[in-house]
Amino acid sequence: MAANGGTDNAFTSFDYTAYFQTMEVSRLPVSFELESDRMRHLTLPAEEFAKEVRVVMEERRMRTEATPTGKAAEAHLSMFWQSHPYSWPVIGWPSVSGCRPLRSRLRLSHSASFSLMKQASLSMMRHRSRVARWV
Repeated sequence: MAANGGTDNAFTSFDYTAYFQTMEVSRLPVSFELESDRMRHLTLPAEEFAKEVRVVMEERRMRTEATPTGKAAEAHLSMFWQSHPYSWPVIGWPSVSGCRPLRSRLRLSHSASFSLMKQASLSMMRHRSRVARWV
């Protein structure tokens, strides 16, 4: 992505993971190819996976554990959704295995089962007329 002048990032919510990219419109075919490849041929080398786990854990510490509002929001959701999967934080509780690093093999198995091309959606902004020819 960076080699083509773009940036990318992602976030996970209760029901989906969103990957987003910013790049010049003429490079959209590259973006589509990269996303297609990621969805079809995801590989997670152990060192890269460990790095991502550390990033997620640090984000949790910054957004939830280090702020009173983060802790309160997490407690509120847990009480409100008592008998629903939403009662668990998206990445799990720190003291439970749900928040400890998953094995790469387990993650790949989950991805292969649930990250399907037919479930993907695409949103674009700006230069609608130039974007339309690539969709």
